[in-house]
Amino acid sequence: MGGESAGVKTGVSVPEVSYDRRTIRLHWATAVLVTALWGIAQIIDLFPKGAPKISARSVHIIIGVLLGVVLVIRIVWRSRSGHRLPPAKAALRDISPGPCTWCYMRGLPR
Repeated sequence: MGGESAGVKTGVSVPEVSYDRRTIRLHWATAVLVTALWGIAQIIDLFPKGAPKISARSVHIIIGVLLGVVLVIRIVWRSRSGHRLPPAKAALRDISPGPCTWCYMRGLPR
């Protein structure tokens, strides 16, 4: 297909297509924060009432606010400076929405 594969040189150069480092870091920060929030939400009821539960809830709130800040930064970054990749190759459903829509509509009750 191009580039190098399994040590075989094809002579065709394929431009490297990837996101910039900041976009990747913001993506993974979002993923880590969402995972942490979900994890805390799953175990928060296991904490005894009082200070431990209040502390867990406070950590959950702080991480939620941090996630909100990261999301705002991501939106601003992508709208102003983020590297934009070319569109992905079209899938079958994008090439011919007519038959897909027809099959979907045939399955609906009349």
